Amino acid sequence: MQSLSLSTPSVRLALAMVAVGCLAPMTVSAQQIASPPSRVVPMPAPMSKAAPEVPLKGELGKIFEKLAQDLKIADELVQKLRSAAQKTPADARAEVESAAKVLGDIADRLKPTGDVAGQLQALRNAATVHRKRVADMAPNVIDEGDRQAILNAWDAILQNADATAAAMADMKTKLGSALENLRMRQTAMSEMVLAGYHQGAIEALQKWLKDLESTVGDLHQVLAPAKPTT
Repeated sequence: MQSLSLSTPSVRLALAMVAVGCLAPMTVSAQQIASPPSRVVPMPAPMSKAAPEVPLKGELGKIFEKLAQDLKIADELVQKLRSAAQKTPADARAEVESAAKVLGDIADRLKPTGDVAGQLQALRNAATVHRKRVADMAPNVIDEGDRQAILNAWDAILQNADATAAAMADMKTKLGSALENLRMRQTAMSEMVLAGYHQGAIEALQKWLKDLESTVGDLHQVLAPAKPTT
């Protein structure tokens, strides 16, 4: 290390600053004093982050499975009501009341304000955001062929989401009609049992059951096209 001369202007300035408390005492080399401050080299801009891996297609499949599960419950309900038609009018009426609750619960889950509809809308919103993000990428960031393939994949998810939403609306309408008919049948059965017209009560249940079977069959047809593509 070179020795410092107290006559050097830079050294005299440093000693003066120490004296007034503007600079803490330190050991300074001649090289440090003579050398200009090193230039700060900016760090390179970070590369754009990859899209978070959100399995939206898998989530769409889960929503479809929930709807399919509701149809399975409806299928089981039809089988249960078939045996109810062989019971006494009082027991059959109890089965009908239970069926009304089950169908009502399914209809509630199909409401636009229900949990399933909320999940579906959130999924659609996320897919729209991801599609726009890819569409807005600069040409030097992604190959155009890859971009189009990705956009097509997001388009397919959006189409599936729209098909599922339409199926849910149609299913709710059909179930609502079945429930309205059921309540009318419930009234008729109660009056028939009260009047001792037991055969009429059983016949009313059988007629409604036939309508319900047809409705459930329609629900399967409505939901089938909404199954997510693989």
